[in-house]
Amino acid sequence: MKKNLLWIIPALLLSCPAPLRSENTEDYIANGNKFANKNQFAEAIAQYQKAVKTDPKNNRALFLISLCYAQSGDLDQALSYALSVSQKDPTYASFYNLGLIYSVRKESDKALDALDQALALNPKSFDAEYQKGLVYTNLKNYDQAVPFFQKALRLNPSLDKVRLALFDAFLRQGDRNSALAQIEEFRKMKKTAIVQALEARMKGANPGL
Repeated sequence: MKKNLLWIIPALLLSCPAPLRSENTEDYIANGNKFANKNQFAEAIAQYQKAVKTDPKNNRALFLISLCYAQSGDLDQALSYALSVSQKDPTYASFYNLGLIYSVRKESDKALDALDQALALNPKSFDAEYQKGLVYTNLKNYDQAVPFFQKALRLNPSLDKVRLALFDAFLRQGDRNSALAQIEEFRKMKKTAIVQALEARMKGANPGL
């Protein structure tokens, strides 16, 4: 799950709209982004906190602090900031981030609720659909996970990670035919290494991919 959090940060750093407050605030955020992109999260947090002191209503800085705490492993602080941001600035990104944090904390019901709120704001989010599938996978509710992986693939058919998750869910359900169908999709895409790994797993030679 931590890979998912790492995966989302660069996109969010680039895509979050910057409120036009003051040059000092934006300088601090820009400096924080540089540290965050180097995985220097303590230094990034210090810069974002300076931005908040300069502009206490800057939800973007609070949002980025939450992301950095999540990456550094302090989920309590990450959750505290994420909850604050989702209340002050109820956007897709704030609810998605909240859902990820709850998921890592294994608070599945709260994760699903936050992801539902993210999807209400962005119904075409394949990321949120995928994350919901992962929540159900972690609960070993593979039959409930499958529809979310399938919807994520309909929204973005090129996502290997989603097809791999779907393969895994089918296999754990005992639905070998559907699992084989996912292998055939990878074969069509000429992804030989993945095909070989999944075929080995089907034979029980490689229980984990």
